[in-house]
Amino acid sequence: MGGQLIPPRLRAVTSPRISVVVPAYNEERDIVATIKAIQDRLDADGQSYEVIVVDNASTDATRERLAPMLTGGTVRLLVNDANRGKGHSVKRGMPRAPCACTAMPTAGRHWHRCPGCSS
Repeated sequence: MGGQLIPPRLRAVTSPRISVVVPAYNEERDIVATIKAIQDRLDADGQSYEVIVVDNASTDATRERLAPMLTGGTVRLLVNDANRGKGHSVKRGMPRAPCACTAMPTAGRHWHRCPGCSS
């Protein structure tokens, strides 16, 4: 190539580095603050991410409060057709996370970290 330097090809980022699954049931009072706290934490880490909220057939305004957050591209919503419990919501959300590094915050905003993540 005649001494010409060819830059290495970089693979385009097509999926987030981190996915956070948040099971929710009747969380109208706290859902916005919870998602904003997660976003603030992940924004500070500087890595691409998504938040997958799994609504467990809430009977309050959880989905309505969450709706404005769904337009930015980092928050997705799955809605269960019936209340099937937190475990079902986690099992439903985890396989839909397109990345290898998935976290799930618990009450009090403690994080379960995956082994491959620094966040």
